[in-house]
Amino acid sequence: MTILPVTIPKPPTNDPLTEREIIERRIARERRNAGRRRRIGLYRRLRRLISGQRARPRVEIHLPKGQC
Repeated sequence: MTILPVTIPKPPTNDPLTEREIIERRIARERRNAGRRRRIGLYRRLRRLISGQRARPRVEIHLPKGQC
């Protein structure tokens, strides 16, 4: 998502916490972009964002608060 500087070589981590941080950041950005009118479309978009995990429709709504 974010481009790291070349001076700091960092191996790609599959750390669940980092994955969750990236997902939360995406959710936050989508929330900022979506107005109150398009909140339903927002959750549809979020489901597509997290579809890599094959998440159930309601899972990503509670993601920021609890565990992943």
